[in-house]
Amino acid sequence: MPETTTPSAPSAVRAPGPGPLGCLNYGVGFIRNPFGVLHGATEKYGPIVRFGKGNRCVHLIYHPDHVKRVLIDNNKNYEKSSPFGMVKAIFGRGLLFNEGPSWFSQRRLMQPSFQPKQFSRLGNGISDVISGTVNSWPSTEAEKTDIEIDMVKLSYQIIGKLLFGKGLTDDLQTVLDSQGTKTNFYLGQIAHTPQNRNFRKVLSRVNELVYAIIAERRAAEHPGDDMLGILMMARDKDTGLGMNDKELRDEIVTLLFSGFDTPRAL
Repeated sequence: MPETTTPSAPSAVRAPGPGPLGCLNYGVGFIRNPFGVLHGATEKYGPIVRFGKGNRCVHLIYHPDHVKRVLIDNNKNYEKSSPFGMVKAIFGRGLLFNEGPSWFSQRRLMQPSFQPKQFSRLGNGISDVISGTVNSWPSTEAEKTDIEIDMVKLSYQIIGKLLFGKGLTDDLQTVLDSQGTKTNFYLGQIAHTPQNRNFRKVLSRVNELVYAIIAERRAAEHPGDDMLGILMMARDKDTGLGMNDKELRDEIVTLLFSGFDTPRAL
C-alpha cells in the first residue's frame, strides 16, 4: 500500500474509503486478519481504497491494472513510505526496501545471475526438503502431529537450503527462534519497548553470524551454488564489480527474516 501526499486541489478526485473511526477499526482488524480485512475493504469500497485524512493517506491498490501502473508503468511517481524507512534502517538497502537509482543499480547487478537453470536447481533442493517433511508425517489417523511446529522446522530447513545450501547453523537457528524476533515495524523502531530492544539485540547477533558466513565463503575456493553463492558471483556488466559484504548482508538478512517470519505468522 503506497503512502502518498495528495495535493489539496479542489479538482482532485479522491478514492473512497472509511472515515477516522473506520480506519481505526480496520487497523485493529488488520492485526488479527490482514488478508481478510484488506479483501473486505475492497469489497466495500472498490479496487482503490483510501485510508487516512487530510493530505496524508495510504491507498490500497487491488486491481491488477492499477498495480501494474504503480509498480511498472509509472513507478517513478511513487516512493516507499515512512514505515519502510524504519525497516530500511534495520535491513539495509536490499532490493525489497531499496528504491531509486540505488535500487536500479542493484537490480541490474543481480538480474543476470538469476537464470531459469539456477532457480530450477534451487527449486529441486526445496522440493526435496518438503518431501522429507511430508514423508515424516504419521501415516494413520490414530497418530497426530503438531503442524505449527513442523512448519517452523520446515521453514528453517528451506531457508537454510535456499540461502546457504544446507540447514541453518545451530547458533543462527537459536537466535531466530528467540522471542526477540517478534516486533512490529509499523509501530516503529523508534519506540523503546522491551520487544524492540530485544529485537535489536537479536539483529546484532544475526549480523555477526551472517558476516561470519560471508567471510567463510570469501575464503573458499568456490562461493557455492546456493543463493549466497549466486549473489557473490553477480557482477556489474559495466564495472565488473560485485557486491561488498554490506550489500550481501542486506540481501541475506532481508531474505532470512522474510522467509522465517511468514510461516510463523500463518
